Amino acid sequence: MKSTSLLLFVAAVFVFHSSAHAGPYSLEVIAEVGDVIDGRTIIQFSRDPAPVAINNDGEVAFFAKVSSAQGEGWSVMTQNRFIAGAGKLVDGRLPFFNDEDHGVDINNLGQVTYTAFLPEGSRGLFVDETLLVQPGDVIDGITLGEFGRNPAINDRGTVAFQGSEVGRGWSIFTQNRLVVENGRVYDGHTMVSFSDLHINNAGEIVFGARSSNAHIDAVLTPDRIVAIAGGTIDGRPVFQLRDIGGISDSGEVLFVALSCAPCPAVPNTLVEYVATEDRVLLEIPGELDGVPLDNIWGEDIITNRDLDFAILGAFEREDGSFQKILFGDGKRVVAEGDVIDDKVIRRLRINFDISDRGDVAFRAQFEDLSRAVIVARAIPEPDAIMLATIALIAFVCIRQRRLRRAARHHVRHHLKGR
Repeated sequence: MKSTSLLLFVAAVFVFHSSAHAGPYSLEVIAEVGDVIDGRTIIQFSRDPAPVAINNDGEVAFFAKVSSAQGEGWSVMTQNRFIAGAGKLVDGRLPFFNDEDHGVDINNLGQVTYTAFLPEGSRGLFVDETLLVQPGDVIDGITLGEFGRNPAINDRGTVAFQGSEVGRGWSIFTQNRLVVENGRVYDGHTMVSFSDLHINNAGEIVFGARSSNAHIDAVLTPDRIVAIAGGTIDGRPVFQLRDIGGISDSGEVLFVALSCAPCPAVPNTLVEYVATEDRVLLEIPGELDGVPLDNIWGEDIITNRDLDFAILGAFEREDGSFQKILFGDGKRVVAEGDVIDDKVIRRLRINFDISDRGDVAFRAQFEDLSRAVIVARAIPEPDAIMLATIALIAFVCIRQRRLRRAARHHVRHHLKGR
């Protein structure tokens, strides 16, 4: 009976947490102008797209301009801590940022990776307050002089990034090894222009590339072609490949593909797909959570390690304007025109992220032109809450019954002893 009740309780907790990404969302502004983080006051958010990243604890890494006694400038932080920028000395260096030319990522250990300019003007790669790699460092015989701006980190602390010798094309590295050298040949295609890389917890890396000879888009891992323009996915011809959402811990890669119906393509027959290597998950124009969608806005998509994805879709109003809607795991999260803290959302930004729990972090501009970083937390569906509650009540009742039985046994034993 003890093991049964324990299993019932564990199952209830599992159902509660695993279904947390299936219901509606509660919205919370976690950072806005005037907030003070570690003694630095946020004074501005960039008008340009700037990344955000969220982990399973709901901690969000983002960029903002801050002011303090140490100085003023663009900086990287979370809602809980200030990491770098605005005159703060980090690992003996003084990194600085502009308002758009940097990426950021955070893992479930709370480690934040980012690139920043060093005092001499070159870019370095950091994790929290450690300078991980800098110009002049040698990895697998390549002396690094330049760094790409969008590193990715997994829960083991492995950082994947773009780097190169000065004047040469981008290759892909981790802090310990060369992963893919620029110009590698895949099935006769010499692949260059690496971009949009992601890493899972197994250390598998996926990235975008273009062939040097035919300018064909491709989605690649170090060992294979995941998808390539001119191929097919789930019976649909691939005309073009766009944004890569990420790679799940099981090794599935999510991306946006452009197809045509029929081919050869003409502009008004192009169709967007959210797809993996062998299956289509969403077709646009189409419908998601009962909302008609005409396109994927900004071509952006992001997935978590379970392949639940967030996407910014749009539909065209009768006046020709577009309304943008952010979705998480197939559910409507928020739309332009929604109200948060008595303020109307005027514009949703194209950078957002989704945690493994299904929470979504995003940036928004309000009608009063203020800007904020917002977290949409997934609320468990009522059925899941009811199931968890019933299981918990059953656990408590069984526990109380066992205690009463033990008490009666103790009384009988005591009377016999007399």
